[in-house]
Amino acid sequence: MRLSRLILLALCGLVLATTPGLAARPADAPPVLSLAPPSASIAADQTFDVEVQISNTTNLGAWEFGLTYDPALLTLVGVTPAPAFGGSTDCDAAQARCALTLGPRFRRDGASVGMVSHGAAPGFSSSGTIAILHFQPAGRAGTTALQLSEALLADPQANPITPHVQAARLTLHADGYRIFLPTAAQRAGGAE
Repeated sequence: MRLSRLILLALCGLVLATTPGLAARPADAPPVLSLAPPSASIAADQTFDVEVQISNTTNLGAWEFGLTYDPALLTLVGVTPAPAFGGSTDCDAAQARCALTLGPRFRRDGASVGMVSHGAAPGFSSSGTIAILHFQPAGRAGTTALQLSEALLADPQANPITPHVQAARLTLHADGYRIFLPTAAQRAGGAE
């Protein structure tokens, strides 16, 4: 994870040249990074999204964290930036804030993910959704925590900010009974 933190800070430093001078976030109230699943109970056979939310932040330019979950129950299949954090498709850095996704990078107990933004517009300064995590369940019922670790934020000048984190808990449930019926095949030249 240290290598990815160095990469994150280096990328933030590189985008400094495209970002006008911006004030850093006040140090008296640390931001809170949290996960918001669609509900506490999710079908074990349907993909779902979890929002990465932040509150009490000013001028956010990048973020990263380790995400621990039960890989026997689900897999992180993608990460999408929220439009408020930065555009990812056809983004014009001369007039907007553009986002680049780092990961997911898989590990034994989950994954590491992050995002860096660059461009002429100011960093994210608000409370709200900064990214969407896309999950694919393995089709098994069970309960897992979505635990954040080694979370790090940075402003566009690559100044690190350590946030408070809030985890989430998910219960994957099977959808009752499944009935498999035989299929009828038709032979060439006649019906069965």
